[in-house]
Amino acid sequence: MDPTANPNATAPGGAPGAGGPPGGFTGPPDPSFIPAPPTELAKSVAYAFAGTAVTLNVISFLVFGGRIYARSLPVFRLAWDDYTIIVAYVSDPMFNFSPLYFGATPHLIRSSH
Repeated sequence: MDPTANPNATAPGGAPGAGGPPGGFTGPPDPSFIPAPPTELAKSVAYAFAGTAVTLNVISFLVFGGRIYARSLPVFRLAWDDYTIIVAYVSDPMFNFSPLYFGATPHLIRSSH
């Protein structure tokens, strides 16, 4: 036996002793990492949440657009509070999707149960 060989190493296919990469595939997946399919109740709640979120975003867009339109025409008279609203409205998606900006995709976000 070769003294430099690691007897605990695994092959890429999972066979012991063949010298696979560290942290590589070592066998079948852990069943606790396989998520269960969503229940009908979970789907219903998700659809209700999505519908509410879309509705509120449409309303906020109409109010925002109406305010900027009313302050811009016929005379352009935006004040500091209007610019603050513009900055907040434009930067809102950045904060809502910030986990995606930092590399946490939705399939990596798990519940703690």
